[in-house]
Amino acid sequence: MAQENIGKWSAEVDNSGKAPFLIVNGDFPVKDGEKPKFHLRKNEPQGINPTELLLTLVFGYLADSSSKINAFVIYSEIITSNDYKTVLIIDDNERKIASINVSILKE
Repeated sequence: MAQENIGKWSAEVDNSGKAPFLIVNGDFPVKDGEKPKFHLRKNEPQGINPTELLLTLVFGYLADSSSKINAFVIYSEIITSNDYKTVLIIDDNERKIASINVSILKE
């Protein structure tokens, strides 16, 4: 049985400009209800599966599925193609936070 995402996440590719643009949004509960300093970081190299984008969520307080207070994070970048099928979010300890199917926002 697959682990469920911690929080609510979306990943979209916007093709309305000159190059595809990937946008990832996350809204997730944080430990002790504190607002951590965090950011998403693209992992290099991407590894075996070229259709999966691996992002690391870097922050001091871990996501906590039992908490009632949420934090919000956004990641965006211009990408060379819109071939990404999934985005995997992990924390610094390589704990899975979310696995998100990528949707195409605009053609």
